[in-house]
Amino acid sequence: MRIILLSALALTGCSLTSPSLPLKADPNWHVDQLPNGMKYHIYPTADQAVSVRLVVNVGSFQENPSQKGYAHFIEHMAFNGSQHFSGNDVIKMFEQSGGSFGADINAFTSYQQTTYKLDLPNDDMLNQALTWMRDISDGIKFEPSQVTSEKGVIMSEWRRTRPNDAPFSLNAYEASIAGTRYADHDPLGTPESIKGATAVGLENFYQKWYQPQYAELIVAGDVDVEQLSENIKKQFANWQNNNETKLVKHRDLAVNSSNEILPSSSVESPSLHYTIDRGFISQQTRQQQHQAWHDTLSAQLIQQRLVSVLRDSAMPFQYSYAQPLFSNYSRLSTADLSFAPELREKMHALFISTLTSLRDHGVTQDEFATIMAGFENDLNNINSDWDQRTPMNYVDHRVFELEQNSVSQSKEDFRASLAKFIKNNTLKTANKNLKSLLSAQPAFVIGMGPNETKQQFSDIFTTLNRAYAQDGEKILATTATSDGFIKPSGDGQILDIRKHAGGFIVFTLSNGIDVWFQQDKTAGKRIFASYASEGGKASLTQSLYPAVELAFATAMRSGLGKLSGTELDSYLRQRNIAISPLLGLTQNGLHIVSDKQHFADALAVLYNAVTDIKVDPRQLEAAKDEFIQNREVFLHSPLGKLAQSANAKLYTSDSYHRLISGSEVASVTPEQILAVHNQLFKHNHGMKMVIVADLEPHEIIPLLRKYVASIELEQTPTTTYSPRYKKDLPNRLVLDESQESSSLYLMYIANLQPQKRTTKDIFVEDLLSRISTARILSLVREDAGLDYQPNIYPAMKDSENDAIWCIEAQLAPTDVAKIDAQIGKLTDGLIHTITQQEVDTASKQILADIKKATNDPNMRTLIYSRYLIHGYDIDKLLNIDDTLQGISLQDVQRKAKYTFGEHSKRTVFILNPKA
Repeated sequence: MRIILLSALALTGCSLTSPSLPLKADPNWHVDQLPNGMKYHIYPTADQAVSVRLVVNVGSFQENPSQKGYAHFIEHMAFNGSQHFSGNDVIKMFEQSGGSFGADINAFTSYQQTTYKLDLPNDDMLNQALTWMRDISDGIKFEPSQVTSEKGVIMSEWRRTRPNDAPFSLNAYEASIAGTRYADHDPLGTPESIKGATAVGLENFYQKWYQPQYAELIVAGDVDVEQLSENIKKQFANWQNNNETKLVKHRDLAVNSSNEILPSSSVESPSLHYTIDRGFISQQTRQQQHQAWHDTLSAQLIQQRLVSVLRDSAMPFQYSYAQPLFSNYSRLSTADLSFAPELREKMHALFISTLTSLRDHGVTQDEFATIMAGFENDLNNINSDWDQRTPMNYVDHRVFELEQNSVSQSKEDFRASLAKFIKNNTLKTANKNLKSLLSAQPAFVIGMGPNETKQQFSDIFTTLNRAYAQDGEKILATTATSDGFIKPSGDGQILDIRKHAGGFIVFTLSNGIDVWFQQDKTAGKRIFASYASEGGKASLTQSLYPAVELAFATAMRSGLGKLSGTELDSYLRQRNIAISPLLGLTQNGLHIVSDKQHFADALAVLYNAVTDIKVDPRQLEAAKDEFIQNREVFLHSPLGKLAQSANAKLYTSDSYHRLISGSEVASVTPEQILAVHNQLFKHNHGMKMVIVADLEPHEIIPLLRKYVASIELEQTPTTTYSPRYKKDLPNRLVLDESQESSSLYLMYIANLQPQKRTTKDIFVEDLLSRISTARILSLVREDAGLDYQPNIYPAMKDSENDAIWCIEAQLAPTDVAKIDAQIGKLTDGLIHTITQQEVDTASKQILADIKKATNDPNMRTLIYSRYLIHGYDIDKLLNIDDTLQGISLQDVQRKAKYTFGEHSKRTVFILNPKA
């Protein structure tokens, strides 16, 4: 359950001069309306899964001053008992079908909408799902005891989402709605209204506003339209319409866009932002869609230029983004830059000069082509992207499109629109739109750092506007070339080719690398590849731990071969190659997403990245400054002080889990960065490569010989992964440092008697984690009303053999003793009372999640890689049904006793409010 405030607007690909043709709706949506006014939308697919949404177009705008937060409160009460379901029985029933429940999963409330959600692995419980949705319509019960209990949960949600130490984004949002209707109708209400809510008051609001003419039911998945339509009519036709009030959606409420000086949280660095209002979000015509895409293109061009200027000047920065956003129904263009406080003046000048240069001189053909390659990639992969949509995607998109008054566009119309945009969009057109965007007067927003005050910015907006009014300077164009890479001196060999279950062909290369290739037509024109092994920080000597923190950032800033970091970024973008690090405590590698046409280029980059990186000393210093600023700001915050204290109490000084300080990275040398690279990528810790693509085996064999088998690797002894916990762990550590009115409660449960974790253990731990999560929600949230979102999870890394679990909660300071008691009940119950039904329920959830994940070729590549590099049996994953059936109740009970039993040590860390 959540409150929607501000979300990123994800738009892709068209043209300002396009005709105002209406967007064509997807004909697979079947829409009808019952005589009582309720609409229903059905989207049949070939998927086994089914997703259901009930949208009630009622939110906080329908509340009067004495009802603040009632719409959201009713959303909570829907899970506490209704006509056909007692208490939390609805949660248990749908969990047993393989669905997941919890905070933010099954409902949300906003200003003009409340939406209830169910995602089912199949249609076995569709009738029960409709029955519950029908209960929500007019059958929710408002037992006074349940209302009283739920107040604690909602107050916990308030504390979590309305912190005193508010992040910049929340402060910016609140400034944007100040003085508007939004500001007077916070969907959560107020603490006073939450505490003062009564069963009678809630039920009166419910009976007035939960009306069929305000509701829409949306279903997608393995359904028969005619049969489901009849079922919906039987279930919902008798829902009485007894409110003649016409409900109007207010989509014309603009947010503020004005100069602001705003605080940031204690863990954030200073920042500078701009905002430009781009109108409302609704998309009904091709012209509206194209203009939104032009704004996306402009934002990406701005982001590209900002980052390149920062990198070329070796300036350290915390983040730099340019992107379209939507705030409620408004569409905005924004850019953001964060930095160390001593760099503010320089960063302001760089930010403004970059924007004015783009406004007055535009981008180069090379910059334009780099960004347009992403749109072309989207066009080339429309079929595979569309085919990977799930019923959940369809219903969630439908909810969003109905709310914003946009068309649920058909694939073919989307394809035609995007193709038209790409065809018509030239460098001249892009620069014209960029100039138009940046010629609008932006609103500048200052994000203050922890030690900054408003007084020091008394004349800041005059200065910024004066600089923005100046003519921009034209930059010198640079073009990346493909001859900047080192080429392999000769091909390696493929020693063996064999088939493996799951459609794999396994190539054993002459340097010891195994390449697991899976042909998959759903990958479309993209290729997904992971090159990784065990190792990571744990495989290095202690003296190199600080260098690990800087290695990837330094390498990306420095570039490869003859290419600078900026040139490398341009080279990758133009070829639709994305490379990301897989650098963790117990693993290291690279993950690649490439289009087919440029897979050879991607492998050439891989070869260079693992054989011969360069370290530019200027870029290393910038990477140091970035890390030091981020880490020191965090460590001086209340949460950072708790993390630092907990880390020091748990781990020895030579542990690879130890938190690295900013001062430790200050002395890192280029030689240490190269030593990290040498140990991680030039030594074979069991390197595996996984490739998932719609290719024939013979197409990749020459590439493997040239770019992968030719990598020279030294064999290395097996690493022992020991986190090195301290022998005498404290019972409790309390810090009175928080700026919040709530307490943060962390419990570590550690069994430091190592047991080798097998593939079966990985699944048993997953089962236990899901069972534990269901229980902690029941005990801490539902029964005691202590916390909206308590959490429990295993904290050990792959290849580690100790059992470390963490429990987190945020609660009123007076409730700490109560949560101690509830956690005692939790762990005692896990040791003694786990049932077969709980194991079966968790097994269904795992099955549903794995099937969902493996439908995505990119996610599947990462999952396969994890299993292969850590020595887990991939056949257990490929035969997941048999694997789960082979796990007994006794297996889970033994794991629970080992994890939480008499040999486990419990350490509690509490962050309390300042006295």
